[in-house]
Amino acid sequence: MVDDSADLGEISGSLQRLAEKHFGSSCIVKNLKRPPMLGGANETFIFDVEQRSKIQRLVLRRQTYFENNSPFLAMSHQYTILQKVFRNKVATPEPLFELESTDCLGKGFVMRFVEGETIPRKILANESLDVARRKLTEQCGRTLAQIHRLSTEEFNFLGGSADSKDALQAQIERYEKYGGRQPALELAIRWLQKNRREYPVKRLLHGDFRLGNIVVGHEGFKYLLDWDCCHLGDPMEELAWLCLKSWRFGKVEKKVGGFGDREILYRSYLDNGGYEISQERIRWWKIFGYLRWAVLNMMQIHGHMNSSRKSLPFAICGRNICLIEYDLLMALKGEKF
Repeated sequence: MVDDSADLGEISGSLQRLAEKHFGSSCIVKNLKRPPMLGGANETFIFDVEQRSKIQRLVLRRQTYFENNSPFLAMSHQYTILQKVFRNKVATPEPLFELESTDCLGKGFVMRFVEGETIPRKILANESLDVARRKLTEQCGRTLAQIHRLSTEEFNFLGGSADSKDALQAQIERYEKYGGRQPALELAIRWLQKNRREYPVKRLLHGDFRLGNIVVGHEGFKYLLDWDCCHLGDPMEELAWLCLKSWRFGKVEKKVGGFGDREILYRSYLDNGGYEISQERIRWWKIFGYLRWAVLNMMQIHGHMNSSRKSLPFAICGRNICLIEYDLLMALKGEKF
């Protein structure tokens, strides 16, 4: 595990040596900053590399947490995925190079910085993004179809991950590891086991396709970030995840991420080569999604209470679980929201 309390000055020195290795001795690293860490798998640093009056802004992503049966991929796999999807014209930041042990920065990689808005509540409320919001649902459907149509042969290395082999069993094992004993989640697990269905295809999934991981500009969708939960699975899982109430950020009437309608999403997905929509499987994955999100919050609380990964955002996850349980029970009841 990398010590995420490391001094910025020490990191700056290591980045300077890293930049010189890749760009030449005439470059200078400037404006290093670390945005607030809200996720659980990676730490992000933004910095500029100046060389002969030319400045390029870059992003360092490095691992802060990894263990067996983790929902997050190892950094080497994340970098490989970024390389492959970027080559296949998926709108992602360009990956530049992977860290080596001699770089003294831990495990991770460097990619290009991309401009745009990522904060969900700003995307949903900013008047300057009105046009973007109107386009976003169709663009999300198109991007999901593009990802799901990529050849899985390039991503065979994902087949051994817990979420690729058996997504439900992976959640059950994590749930038990992080404490269990949540009646609403126990009910969900039993319902999911009882109503499980086989799905006809296993495709590449981003794994966390939602606002927060989408970069939005004035023309709508720009880039897709954070492939750390990528796995092979049912395309309906991805459609259900995007439509969870948890990702609407108060705009509950808009079923797709707080900005769009399911019918537009499904139509765009199908028009761009996506797989046949199954409402039965989407409902199953919706209930699974609430379970998964609750378990992720349990993991964050566990990290705050029992390890060096202490942070206020992780502590607040305890409150999230109550909200998720309510949405989960309503979904089990059959409420269409």
